[in-house]
Amino acid sequence: MYVTETELAKQIAKPNLAQAGNVDPRLTESCQSSTDLINDWCGITTELTPIPATIKRVALSLAVDLWKQPDATFGIMGMGETGTVRVARDLVARYDSLLIPYYDRENGWGVA
Repeated sequence: MYVTETELAKQIAKPNLAQAGNVDPRLTESCQSSTDLINDWCGITTELTPIPATIKRVALSLAVDLWKQPDATFGIMGMGETGTVRVARDLVARYDSLLIPYYDRENGWGVA
């Protein structure tokens, strides 16, 4: 995985969810899903090793989005000063510009 459960728990300010031997399964699911979505978006068939800093940053941010997504019923996160705050429909598309350098061009992804 490109991001660990401990890193995600720290980022969402719930470090007790990633205690050794007692990791919340939602943390693992969010971390694994972010890795899978990044690999799928870029056309990567195996995880990148070593993990580039940009991929690690995108994976952490995407994992946070995935963690919070169940709280956004019908795509609405809540109410702000200007009205409803909505969640993006395609979470990975937000990071496309950061992921372009990692497209697997040999498998048909990216610009030829």
